Amino acid sequence: MDDSAFLLELAIKLKAVRSRGLATQTAIEARTGIDQGTISKVLNGKRKRVNDRLRALDKYANILLEDVTLSPQVTEAAREFLTFGSEAELVDSIRHCTRLVAHRIN
Repeated sequence: MDDSAFLLELAIKLKAVRSRGLATQTAIEARTGIDQGTISKVLNGKRKRVNDRLRALDKYANILLEDVTLSPQVTEAAREFLTFGSEAELVDSIRHCTRLVAHRIN
């Protein structure tokens, strides 16, 4: 895939991420380390070349857009967690894990 096709597809993915309320540009920047200006340039068709950081951004967008079905084991683990912890603590724990994963894809 050439750079222009990759960038067009990435822009479409990022627009879908935003329109579905999965992440804002600021949240994407915080989770990927890719500055908001670069994200904006991709969204507006102003980027011309692809680099490793944009490939990582593409991976992150793919993760956010992936349809995820939770396994019975994950569902049961969440239920067990909620027996002793609050929903807010569970969400904080998931967010923490998400940040760890996001740093690995950079």
